[in-house]
Amino acid sequence: MNRQFGLTLLYISIFITALPNCSCDVEVYSPPSPALIVVMPDEIDFGAVAVDSFASRTFTILNEGKATLSVSALTLDPLEAPFAPERNTYTIEGESSVDAIIHFRPTEDDSYEAILTVSHDASNNNEPKTVTLKGRGASDLVCTSCDGLESECQEDTLVSYENIGGCEEDQCLYQSTETWCACGCDAQALECILCPDAGPTEVWDAGSFVTVGEVDAGLAPNLVIDAGSGPTAALDAGISEPVSPESESYRAVIAANIERTCGINASGEVKCWGKCDLAPSCPPDGMWGNNAGEAPADMPALNLGFNTPVASIKWSGFAYCVLTTNNYAKCWGNNMGSLGFPSDETVVGADPAQMGANLPYLDVGAGLTIQKLDLAFNHGCALLTNGKVKCWGAKSFLGLGLSGGLSDQLGDEPGEMGDALPFLDFGSHGHEVVDIALAGENSCALFSNGKVKCWGRNSAGQLGIGEPPYVLGLANTRGDAPDEMGDNLPFVDLGEDVFAIQVTLGIGHACVLTFDQRVKCWGANNEWGFLGQGHDLPKIGTELSEMGDNLPYTDLGSQGGVLALFAKGTHTCALFDIGKIKCWGDNWTGMLGYEDVNPRGSAAAEMGDNLPFVDLGTDFFAMGLTVGALSTCVSSMTDEIKCWGTNPNGELGLGDTANRGDNYGEMGDNLPVINID
Repeated sequence: MNRQFGLTLLYISIFITALPNCSCDVEVYSPPSPALIVVMPDEIDFGAVAVDSFASRTFTILNEGKATLSVSALTLDPLEAPFAPERNTYTIEGESSVDAIIHFRPTEDDSYEAILTVSHDASNNNEPKTVTLKGRGASDLVCTSCDGLESECQEDTLVSYENIGGCEEDQCLYQSTETWCACGCDAQALECILCPDAGPTEVWDAGSFVTVGEVDAGLAPNLVIDAGSGPTAALDAGISEPVSPESESYRAVIAANIERTCGINASGEVKCWGKCDLAPSCPPDGMWGNNAGEAPADMPALNLGFNTPVASIKWSGFAYCVLTTNNYAKCWGNNMGSLGFPSDETVVGADPAQMGANLPYLDVGAGLTIQKLDLAFNHGCALLTNGKVKCWGAKSFLGLGLSGGLSDQLGDEPGEMGDALPFLDFGSHGHEVVDIALAGENSCALFSNGKVKCWGRNSAGQLGIGEPPYVLGLANTRGDAPDEMGDNLPFVDLGEDVFAIQVTLGIGHACVLTFDQRVKCWGANNEWGFLGQGHDLPKIGTELSEMGDNLPYTDLGSQGGVLALFAKGTHTCALFDIGKIKCWGDNWTGMLGYEDVNPRGSAAAEMGDNLPFVDLGTDFFAMGLTVGALSTCVSSMTDEIKCWGTNPNGELGLGDTANRGDNYGEMGDNLPVINID
């Protein structure tokens, strides 16, 4: 034994022996046990569900540890299976659980199966957590007790009975919705009586007023500008001149993403509220805007590493890109293909060290700048100031003749962006691109001749080229094989003398705004009326006979003309030249703003003048519009902002977590203004 070590033990022994006898309560620090995830059950069978209906089930995510568990994603394989999680991320405290909701919406008589993978940060991360989802679509399924369900007037209240899908012991599942009719309820037509419209009769044009009469006379051609997406009107016919990003009169200053919302303040800075994992500082509960006193105006701006004001902001799949007034871009958020730079991080920006000067500019090539960009779930595209387009992300959807799985990306490795990233080939017609739009797994480009080309997945005819969703049993995707772009990619047949000036995409559908201020839409429709054509056909655009002059205009009524159009998820909104908006499509979180959860657009009686303007409040003249997956925002000519729809994380910025727009009394003057300055 070492002599010095032996003496040390002797001194310790003597010291302990000399201590008086005592009893002491000692608190010993013990680190908390790590998060441990359990998912149950591991299989959900929806059984038979009526085609074009939907059913919902739940599974439990349990955290058996004491540390907080973060669920970062719920992903489906295959993606095209008709299952959808209601939420994709969860934060679960120690020794607690949440019930995750899964929806099943079959569109055909068929059996479906998919694997839902739960991505998480639990210590047992080496054990993938999956749930097998099964279900069958049945067109012959009849819920007999649903017969006779309809709407009824109860004095000045319209009560609607809505089939919400599925059967339990032959009993139809439905819910009733009450809508107060300000000008009375028509018991014969079973609808609210339309109130006389007394809105403003002026239009805001890049800083000056013109009358509606001047619009009708063609004296104000520069009015039709993309709501929140950049220049759309550098048109060959001399109809309009291109506009720079900072002069976009109708650009939206809000990006209404899932779980969080971002806005541009008067100084050109970006602030994000709702789920707080990208902000410089976050409250202990991980959300900003869900508690009283947490106003977006009081939170710090994101550190993006430049002093140039931000002109516009785009989002998709929890990723964001901003475009500055001098035509440069930066992107951050979920790194699923749309960020355009190499990173091993699944989320860029959660660590403040990744932001600021460390956040790279989007590299589109030497000497090239961006006039507009847009994002989809797994890819992004930039319209350059030279009128050409570059895209990056999941190879199959870029229009570059490349194929691969969703994880097979272009732009996520060094040397793949910049000059190495090729321009898209749109053919020899010689017309420049003046607008682009992305959503889901699709992209569209609008050209200076007023025509449109679309590429990507054609799951519901959203490419508008008259091709079926599947060819020889394989999903029909345009642009993932050689010789599918260029002159081989046809223009969308919009009809004779139809001149498009803006294109926008939702999840599975596409719409254009025409020079005469009307709207045409094609792609997925179903009973939620995504296309607003007054029918519930599943899809339009898989046959050539459905396009061209046979493709009807969306009837938006006789009051005012449409200035801008926006779709990103399953609903679409139009901004009118009288400072008002109308919305149609899905509405399960109240994102249409009609104080109910009823979809609009699948019945003729729901469109035209029967589709009311959204009540934005007294003297609110809308001039900016943006549509999120589950929410909608507008900005006024006085820079006031209002948002409605889903709000579980405080993403509406109103100091609570209550949805807006899904119940009576929540819109109009009762909907507060969001202050971001």
